[in-house]
Amino acid sequence: MLLLLTDNVSLRAQGIDDISPMAIYNIGLVGCDSIGVNVLKTFISTGEARCVAVFDEKTTLAESAEREITSIQDKAPLLYNDYCKMLDRRDLDIILIAVSKEEQDKFFLKACEYDKNIILRYPSVYLRKRYNLLSMQHIECLV
Repeated sequence: MLLLLTDNVSLRAQGIDDISPMAIYNIGLVGCDSIGVNVLKTFISTGEARCVAVFDEKTTLAESAEREITSIQDKAPLLYNDYCKMLDRRDLDIILIAVSKEEQDKFFLKACEYDKNIILRYPSVYLRKRYNLLSMQHIECLV
């Protein structure tokens, strides 16, 4: 598992480049407000990522994000109303968690259970200390 904790969009895009050169990464977006979609668009604009899955507890936000994402890439991402079913996808390389600070932990912990690579919208020292992340293997923190 690789966890990228970043504070700005340019570092987020750099983080994808740092994982492995010459690959196209399949991203699952969790949290489909305008900020989450804009961060995702930054990844897609690198040419090294595509969105294959979208989840939001608010169906209307997920549907709106799906339409916006489809306008900038060849194939529409699949919409999920069950987060665990999205995490079951074997082709999902990175989970971009772009939800509120209050909701972040539940999505983060579930993605860890599925051993997914994770990018967080709200990185924090608190999160790293709370879950002792720096002692876990295969975790990189970019702050």
